[in-house]
Amino acid sequence: MTICTNCKKEFKNRASEFCSISCGENFLQNLSDDESNYTSDYVIDKLISLNFKCITESESKVFEFINKIKNKEHTILLFNNAHMRDTIVTEFFDKSKNNIFTACFAHNTIKYNCDKTITYNELTDNQVLLTNKIGDFLVDVLDKTYPDDFPRICCEDTSWFSEAGFFEEHQKFGSEINKKIIDESAILCCYDSSKLNPKQLNIVLNSRDFIILDEPLSVFRR
Repeated sequence: MTICTNCKKEFKNRASEFCSISCGENFLQNLSDDESNYTSDYVIDKLISLNFKCITESESKVFEFINKIKNKEHTILLFNNAHMRDTIVTEFFDKSKNNIFTACFAHNTIKYNCDKTITYNELTDNQVLLTNKIGDFLVDVLDKTYPDDFPRICCEDTSWFSEAGFFEEHQKFGSEINKKIIDESAILCCYDSSKLNPKQLNIVLNSRDFIILDEPLSVFRR
C-alpha cells in the first residue's frame, strides 16, 4: 500500500498520539522517507523517557546557560529553525561574554567569525570521511589555547554527517575521541531534527547529558 505525502506528514505530526513512543518510532521507521518531521511534544516525551528533565524554559535563562557552558559539557542543540540555530551559535561564540578562542565546523568559513574554521567539504575525499582531519583540527585548536584557556567549539550542522552517509562513522569517532578534547573544551553540536530518522534521533539524545531545544526554547539535563 502506498501512503501519499500529505498523509505521511499528518501521521508524523501526530506521532505523540501513538500508544507508546516505541510504536510511534516503529511507524516512522517504516515510512519510505529518509527524514522525519517530529513534533515538539514527541521530542519532549522522548527526552523524558530517557530520564531527562527540563531545567529551564525561560529565554533569558536558556541564553545564560548557553553563555556558561563549561569545558567537559558537550551539549547538543536539536533545532527545527535554522535562524534560531544561528542565533544560539552566535550567542555561544559571543566574545563580549566569553573572550576565549572559538572554532567551528561550518559550511561558510566567515559566518560566525571564529578564530579557526573548517568546512564540511574539507572533511571528505572520494566519499570517505576523513576522521583524522577532524581529529587534527581539534588537537590544533587545543594546542593554540592550552593550558591558559578552554576553547569553545561548535559543529553548526552535525546532521550533515547523517545526510552524507557518515552517521555511524561519526558517532563512533565521537565515542572514541581523545578525552582531553572533551575535558578541555566546551562543545556544542547542532542537529537539524528533520534530518534524523527515529533510530538516529535516539542515538543522538542518548549520547550527551545536556540538550537544548529551539522549539520550545528550553534546556534538558539528564
